[in-house]
Amino acid sequence: MNISKLFLVLGLIFIANTLANSENPIYLISIDLNDQNKSVQIENLEIPVIYKIDHVVLVKANQDQLLELERADIKFTLLDQDISLNSYYLANINNLSKNDRIKSKSIGSLNNYIILKNVDKESIRDLSQKTHISQLDITSSQPFYNNSYIPNQTATDLDPLIIPVIEDINRDSVEFFINTLQQYGTRFMLAPNRFEVSEWIYDQFTRFGYTEVEYDTFTAYTSISYQFVNEDTFTVQRNVVATLPGSDDPEAVFIVCGHYDSFNSTMDPFRYAPGADDDASGTAAVLEIARVFMENDFVPRRTIKFIAMAAEKLMYFGDGGSEHYAAMSDSLDTDIRMVINHDMISHTYQLLTNSTVNVNHHYTADHFADVALDNIDDYTQINGQLDDYYGADLGPFIQHGFTGIYFEESEFSPYYHSSDDVIENYSMEFCTEVIKASCATLIECSTIPTHLSDFTISDQGDGKSMLLSWNPSLDYNFDHYKVYIGEESGVYNREETTQETNRLIDHLNSGTEYFIGISVVDSDGYESIITERSYIPFYFSLDQGILVIDETADGDGSLAKPSDDQVDQYYEELLDNFAISHWDLIDNKGISLTDFGNYSTIIWQADDSRILTTLDSILNELGRFLDAGGNLIYAGYMPCQAIEGSYSYPDTFSQGDFVYDYLKIANTEKGFGTRFYGATADGSDYFAIFVDTLKTKDFSDQHLKNIESIAANGEGRNILYYYSNFDSSSPKGRMMGEPVGVEYIGEDYKTVTLTFPLYYMREDQAKDLLEYILSEKFAEPLNLPESSVHTPTAFELQQNYPNPFNPSTTISWQLPSAGHVELSIYNILGAKVATLVSEKQQAGQHTVEWDASGFASGVYYYRLIYDAGFVQTKKLVLIK
Repeated sequence: MNISKLFLVLGLIFIANTLANSENPIYLISIDLNDQNKSVQIENLEIPVIYKIDHVVLVKANQDQLLELERADIKFTLLDQDISLNSYYLANINNLSKNDRIKSKSIGSLNNYIILKNVDKESIRDLSQKTHISQLDITSSQPFYNNSYIPNQTATDLDPLIIPVIEDINRDSVEFFINTLQQYGTRFMLAPNRFEVSEWIYDQFTRFGYTEVEYDTFTAYTSISYQFVNEDTFTVQRNVVATLPGSDDPEAVFIVCGHYDSFNSTMDPFRYAPGADDDASGTAAVLEIARVFMENDFVPRRTIKFIAMAAEKLMYFGDGGSEHYAAMSDSLDTDIRMVINHDMISHTYQLLTNSTVNVNHHYTADHFADVALDNIDDYTQINGQLDDYYGADLGPFIQHGFTGIYFEESEFSPYYHSSDDVIENYSMEFCTEVIKASCATLIECSTIPTHLSDFTISDQGDGKSMLLSWNPSLDYNFDHYKVYIGEESGVYNREETTQETNRLIDHLNSGTEYFIGISVVDSDGYESIITERSYIPFYFSLDQGILVIDETADGDGSLAKPSDDQVDQYYEELLDNFAISHWDLIDNKGISLTDFGNYSTIIWQADDSRILTTLDSILNELGRFLDAGGNLIYAGYMPCQAIEGSYSYPDTFSQGDFVYDYLKIANTEKGFGTRFYGATADGSDYFAIFVDTLKTKDFSDQHLKNIESIAANGEGRNILYYYSNFDSSSPKGRMMGEPVGVEYIGEDYKTVTLTFPLYYMREDQAKDLLEYILSEKFAEPLNLPESSVHTPTAFELQQNYPNPFNPSTTISWQLPSAGHVELSIYNILGAKVATLVSEKQQAGQHTVEWDASGFASGVYYYRLIYDAGFVQTKKLVLIK
C-alpha cells in the first residue's frame, strides 16, 4: 500500500470513529450520594467514576446508563456530553471574585468547586495564582462501591500550578549558569575571587527581579593540609540569599540550596578549579528555579529562600556555609519546613531516558522523598531512586533538627575534584531534567498543608477497633483531617473526615493488618501528604500456653554456634513438664503479632552469638502483647544489643526505651575480655546456675564471653549475678557480682531477662530455673503425663537448691515405701546443728525448706536416714 492510500484509510477510520462517538456520546454527570436509598442501584449499574468530593461524584455515562438512572429514579445533573475531545478542570471558588467566575465559563459546580471546560494556558496560570485548580482525568474508570471510599484525584494534583513553571526551565539557561561559573577559572573557597563569584550570583538574583537579596557573611576557621594547599587560618565567606516571601504563611520557610565553591586535587586549586559538576550544577539549579519563579510571577504560600552556599569544601576542614546557616537558623528558631539541596547533578553515562538521579534523604523526610520520586515520574524524562545518604549541604540542617532531601547524580562523576570537571564532560539535558523535578517538588511541598509528623494508635482490646490520636495541625487555614483505612499500603477503601484530633475506627477484623493514613486539608481544598502507619487490631486470648521462639541459627555445633537440632532437643528436655509450641524465626522468616499474640508466655531464646534484628522489628507488637497481660522470658546473648542497639558499653536507658519500659532494665555493661562461668543468686528465691563444662571445655578455661550485665530500674529486681572463676581484680573477672538477670512481676504483665545462653548451662539447673519461673512466677500449669506420676522405686536424696544459698534452701527426697525419716543438718566438724524432719512419711516425693538465717556462712552437710536402713549425705554452702 502506498503512502497516499494509507493516509486515506487512516482518515476514513478517524471519521468512522468520530461518527460512532457522536451517535453514542459519553455524558458527564454528577450524582448526589445523600440519597442513600438509591445507593444499591447506583452500585449495580457499575458506572465509572471520574471524581468524588464529599457526597457528590462525577461520573461518565452512556445513553443506556442514563436511561437506567431515570428508571431507578436516581437524580443526576447533566453537565456536558461527548466529553472525549474536551478537557475539564476543577477550581475552588472561595478565592474567586464574581467577575472571575463569569470569565471562567464554568459548566457546573460541586459544592465549593466549579467545573471549567477547555481552559487556555494563560487562564489556568491566572486562576492558579488566585485559587486551587486541578485537571480532571476523564480517562479514569474507577467503579463505584457502595459505602466505600472512591479515591479522589489527589488534592495535591497541582498540574496547572506546576506545569507552566517547569515548562520555562531552559537547557540553555542552565548551561549559561554553569559555563559562566566555570569561566572564573577557580571558585576555591580560599581564592581571592570568591567574593567576585558571590557578587555575580547576587546580580543574577537582582536581574531576575528579587528585591530581598543579601550576603550572609560569616567567619570560619580552617586547617587544610592537602597537596597544593597548606592553610591554617580564619577566613571570611559569604552565602548569597534571595528571599521570596510567602503570601499566606510567611513564617514557614522552604530552602533551596547548592554550593558554589570548587576544588581541584590534581593541581593548585587557587589557580584552576573549574567545578562544572561539583558544584556549578547545584548553583545552577538554585538560580534556574529562582528565575522561572519570578518569570511566572509565582507567589508561594510560604516563604522560599534561594541560597548559594559558600565554602562547602570547608566542611572537610572547618565550618562551611550550610553549617553556619543551619546553626544560625536553629538559634533563631526559624521555622524551616524543608531543605532541597543540589550537589553534582549533571553527570550520566546513559541516554536521557535511562539516566537516574538519587533522591538522598534523612528518614524524617520520607514523605518529601516520595513526592520527589512522583514528580520525577510525572514531569521528567529521567528516573529516580531513593538513597538514605544525607551529607553535603543537607547534613548540617539534619544535625540541627531540620529535614529535607537532596538531588545527586546516580553515576558519580569520574572528574570529581579534577581539572577535567568541565562542562564538556556533562549532560545539560540531564541537569535540566533534575532541576524540573526539584522545582515541581518545591511547588508542591510549599503549597499543600504541612503533613502530620506522626500519630498514635491505641488498641481497644476487642480486636475490632482502634483509637487514632494526633497533635493538632498548626496550618494557617486548616479546615479538616481525612482518615483513610485500607488493607494495602496506599490503597484505601474507607475515608472519614473530622476536625477533632482523634478518631475511633471500628468494624475491623481481628488479626488483619490495616494501613491507616491521615492528611490535613485546608480551606482551599489542598490536601497534605498522607502520613501512613500499619496496625493489626487484635484480641489477645492468652490461652494457648507457652511459645518457644527460636532465634538461634543452625550452626555447626561448635561453641557459640550450636546446631538447630541440638537447641531444639535441649529445650524439649528443659520444658518436658509443660505443654509448649515452637516457632523458628529463620525457617518462618520472622514472626508477627498474629503468630504469638494468643500465647500466655513467650520464651525467646538466642543461644548463639549472632545478633538478629527480628526482635527489634516487632517491639511495638511485643509491647502490646505484654500490655494485654502476656509474659516474656528472654534468655540469650546480649539482649540490650539486640533490642536497643547497644554496641557501645556502658549504656543507659530511660522512658521510651523498650528495655526500660517493659524489661525494667536501667543500664547495661559488657567488659572486653571478661569471662562468665555462671550466675549466683542472693538466696531469696532464685538459685545459682553454672555452665556445662562438657560444652565449654575447649574454650577460655570453660568460660563464656560476650555476656552483658543488666541492672534493674526502680520497678524491676536484680535476681542473678555474674560469676567467674577469675579473680575480680583481673580483666577476665572484673564483672564479678554484676547483675545478669532482671525480673518484673507486675499485676499487668511479667518479664524475666537473662543475659546468658541457657543451652550452655547445666541442663538440670536450667530446667529447674525455667520450671521455677514458669510455675511459680508466671503460674503456668505443669503438664505432667500420667506415667510420670508414680510411686518411686528407689530411695533418693536430691541436691538442695539453690546452692550456694542465703538464707534459705529447699531439700527434696523420694521414698519407695512408707517409713520413718530423719533429716538433720551438720556443720563442717560433724556436729548436728538442726533437725528438719523426724516423722513417718508415705511413699512419694517430699520437700522441706531450711531457713539458715541464724547460722554463720560456711559449708554444711545434710543427712537423711530412712527406716534406719538407708542413709545419704550431701553438702550445701551458706553464703551471706
